Amino acid sequence: MKNIYLRKISREEADNGYIFVLKSMLGFFPGIGKEFQLKDGRCYRAAKVESYPCLCQGPDEPHEHFFISESGLKRGDVVEIRKIENDSKRYILKRLP
Repeated sequence: MKNIYLRKISREEADNGYIFVLKSMLGFFPGIGKEFQLKDGRCYRAAKVESYPCLCQGPDEPHEHFFISESGLKRGDVVEIRKIENDSKRYILKRLP
């Protein structure tokens, strides 16, 4: 698995202050609800992958959406989350131009 998660922020993500995490990328992070350190700029802060139940595909297909809380996002922003090699609990968040 590569050590980068890249995501273009949607209106929903910007409005609600989070970065969606694709189900296929859950293994990139320590685990749902498990705390890790996320560096945004100069400082590390505690972060975790959270989830909420959803019926966006209809009542016959209940599922969960996964996300990391993050403020200050704008629709169309591209964010990169990079895992620090040899440290399973430290990541760096960059907002790309």
